[in-house]
Amino acid sequence: MRNFLLAFILLLSTHVNAQYIFNEYDVNPAGSSYPKELTIMNGRLYFTATNLANGHEIFSTNGLHPDLTLVSDIMAGPLGSGAANLTVLNGSKLVFSADGGGGKGIELWQSDGTNTGTSLVKDIYAGGVSSTPESFYAFNGKVFFSAYGSAGGNQDLWVTDGTNAGTYLFKDINPTGGSYPKGYCEMGGKLYFEAFTDLEGDEIWVSDGTDTGTRLLKDVKTGMMGSYPQNFVAVGNKLFFTVSAPPPAGSIVYESDGTTTGTNIFSRPGFNHINSNFIIPWRNKIYLNSGFTSPDALWYTDGTIAGTDSVKKVDFAGWPVVYKDKLYFSGSTSSSGIELMVSDGTKAGTKLLADIITGPDGSAPSYLTVYKNKIYFIAQTSLGDTQLYVSDGTDTGTHKVINPLGTQTNPLSVKAFNGFKEMDGKLFFAANYSGNGAELWSLEDTSKPVGIVQVANVQNIELYPNPAKSVCNIEIGNAAYQKGSIQLCDMKGSVLQQQQLSAGQKHATIQLANIATGVYTIKVDVDGNFVSRKLVVQ
Repeated sequence: MRNFLLAFILLLSTHVNAQYIFNEYDVNPAGSSYPKELTIMNGRLYFTATNLANGHEIFSTNGLHPDLTLVSDIMAGPLGSGAANLTVLNGSKLVFSADGGGGKGIELWQSDGTNTGTSLVKDIYAGGVSSTPESFYAFNGKVFFSAYGSAGGNQDLWVTDGTNAGTYLFKDINPTGGSYPKGYCEMGGKLYFEAFTDLEGDEIWVSDGTDTGTRLLKDVKTGMMGSYPQNFVAVGNKLFFTVSAPPPAGSIVYESDGTTTGTNIFSRPGFNHINSNFIIPWRNKIYLNSGFTSPDALWYTDGTIAGTDSVKKVDFAGWPVVYKDKLYFSGSTSSSGIELMVSDGTKAGTKLLADIITGPDGSAPSYLTVYKNKIYFIAQTSLGDTQLYVSDGTDTGTHKVINPLGTQTNPLSVKAFNGFKEMDGKLFFAANYSGNGAELWSLEDTSKPVGIVQVANVQNIELYPNPAKSVCNIEIGNAAYQKGSIQLCDMKGSVLQQQQLSAGQKHATIQLANIATGVYTIKVDVDGNFVSRKLVVQ
């Protein structure tokens, strides 16, 4: 009987995992390459990794195994350039920081994805001192970042269009020292961020993309101590953020309509904190973790006091995703450790979904990602190792994904893992499955998609992933139509992207690299038959 049960379990395991294809992209055969900063541009996946010959550099793949390319050996030899802060500019260029040698230090670089198209943009801090570009943010067709300039070496706000001439000190916010800009957030076509001056301290600033249109929005805490604005989140035509407050509150939530007089305390009792690890748009509202009570609570807001309320008290870890019109996240209750939780937006419907490790320890799920109409994440097992999990939104449908090529007991350790990225129907991530160390892997779910939506004159349409980060795929099941189009629109109806469909086209892709976080509409027109679907961009 024991042998029969073992055979049955192995058969079941083989059946469950037959829908997956795993592939390894081995950057460093001699050990771990630790792939990080997975970034999609022009149909290729770019990432930083390390090998013995080239050190830490940028690599890329088209996703077809075993395609793997060193983009450029920026710092020739095994030391590597330390390339970091990969940021896509206008969909066709990577802007990043790197040390190319020659005594220039860490400076601003760009690449079109080829060796010949990779070059130093500007030696911002001339000579052997690094300008150390960081806090990159793409806005209005340019990339904003902070860097130390040659004039006094202060860290200030810079901007680049990817060229030497188009890279300059954007605004000397603090003429007597560094301004240390960070925490960027877009709202109403303007950029909001935290910056420091010797007179006001750390306060909230706003920019319309011009020097003259960049100013202190409000001196929230008068004097040089500053209010330390953080956790910016746009809700419709309002910006929410937290400022520091004396104990026991610790912080206070402010709201802003983009004007000085319209920037004030958001007077909703209990709503006095924003957890930056738990902010997600859903049902035309923003759901977030707030409170400083014990435990904290799940809240929602539509930007008004009347439309702001708590759902249920629960401890949070973060990683929220929207899946099948429910909210899934990593959190804990009084009887469990940190586990996978679900909410339908009500107190009764906010509960533990799967207790992967029974008892108070918890499996600590993280990096929740929707791919092919399922939720993928990493979590610890009762043995203390970290594994890949999948969930269809039910307790019984939440289980470990077994890689038949895997030999490591702890393949997805936090040290090795750096998040998921979907491209061309595959899910990419770093893992130590094969004994080659932490390398880039892809998982392809070849099972038939579920959750097909019926629309007029179209047999089926599938929109995935949703929520999405860098790309959204649209599958059209009926090849009998003659003409069609797809539009990506904001909630005001403005068309942000549009593409024509050729007769019988079954697959289309919407690029989201330069689309701000929020709720959008995908509009599909097939032979004059029209359908709209909500798309959440994270």
